[in-house]
Amino acid sequence: MSSNITTYGFHDISFWKEENIGLIVIRCDSKGRSRQSLFKELLQVVGIAYMDESVRSIAITGINEIFLKEIMLEEKQGAAHEFFDYAHALIRTIYSLNKPIFSVINGPAVGIGNEIALLGDAIIASSAAVLGFQPEYNFTLLGSLTASRFGVRPVEQAKQGLNADYVLERDNFMDDAKKKIHDLDTLRYNLNRKIRFRGFEEAMLLEKDNYFSMPHGSIKG
Repeated sequence: MSSNITTYGFHDISFWKEENIGLIVIRCDSKGRSRQSLFKELLQVVGIAYMDESVRSIAITGINEIFLKEIMLEEKQGAAHEFFDYAHALIRTIYSLNKPIFSVINGPAVGIGNEIALLGDAIIASSAAVLGFQPEYNFTLLGSLTASRFGVRPVEQAKQGLNADYVLERDNFMDDAKKKIHDLDTLRYNLNRKIRFRGFEEAMLLEKDNYFSMPHGSIKG
């Protein structure tokens, strides 16, 4: 395992380079919750991976067989506005990337976790993973646009073609996922991404307006 890309200074993610893959690990708690500062750190490391010429692709995964279920907003004035500022900057950065992005789902990817997964060019899921949206979930991370890929689906077991592009066995999942990434990383995903994200600026604003029209305190799965 290589650690050419430093993780110093990050708290909500781990980040390193492994076999030309910029590997981003979301560090949520045992209930699948992370802090809103996750998006500031994601924005930083995606930018680092973009600039590193030795990184051919980017992979986002979770820790301890959990991907992400919920973002806990800070208890301060303007916290939600700050969240959307970083989330939208992240989406714009992903839109502009010329490297493929893979969502490597090692556990529950629910609600906003599933929205992050859908931002990737291909979803590679463990057979033990679940993905989807809970009833009455409100999109906050472009899910109103990207969910059209598989349809707005409830939380259910990962199944190839239903809610994931590839499903691999749980045993040896991460090693097998890296092999799959190497098989796919020469495809021109960036062109397809621009087509998939067409109209994303309007979708982001509509989601933000919808969020602020309703009671809120966190962004849940």
